[in-house]
Amino acid sequence: PDPDHNSNDSTSLELTIEKFKIINGAIHYLDQPSGTQLVLKAINHLGAFSFMSDRTLIQTSTQIDTITFQANGMKLLKEVSMKSDLNLTYFDSQGKFEVTKGSFNFNNLKLDIQGILQLKGDSIISDIAIKAPENQFKDLFSILPEASTADYSNVTSSGTFLLNASIKGIYSASDKVYPSWDCLLYTSDAADERSSVDLGGRRIIKKQKR
Repeated sequence: PDPDHNSNDSTSLELTIEKFKIINGAIHYLDQPSGTQLVLKAINHLGAFSFMSDRTLIQTSTQIDTITFQANGMKLLKEVSMKSDLNLTYFDSQGKFEVTKGSFNFNNLKLDIQGILQLKGDSIISDIAIKAPENQFKDLFSILPEASTADYSNVTSSGTFLLNASIKGIYSASDKVYPSWDCLLYTSDAADERSSVDLGGRRIIKKQKR
């Protein structure tokens, strides 16, 4: 036997899935009693996994041609396109997901998401930040169901748009415990010239729930 060999040494094992794909997929979910429906068309997804001794690294890139969603019979999204780049780290021993990169485009609306979600028994612990950087007002307008148009990128509108939101705390359905959230929405001189509608001028909306 090698005298320098330590029998307590452990060798870390790493397994990598370099690429997996979904090409032109589709999802249609319908819950008739609640009037909930989700339709995803032309899903193209590319991802990779790296499995380590204490964590898993997940990298994904997704494009969906159209998303339509309604709840209680009310249409909330109508044929909205989505592109996303999402990188996650999952820590096995803690049951925790950390979003290291979360970039989403819904039509022209850009959202950045970062933070953590941790599963602990029947509870979910969250610390999530959501921002909408570098958006014009028409980018927000592009996802509204009644305002949706195929040429939203050519719509002429004025004003800028800013969103900062956070969700932090514990969610437990059994204990009726909910996380706190903060939301700041700011629009400046917002107007849609296509329909000649004044959409609010300067406005700040700030809501908190603790």
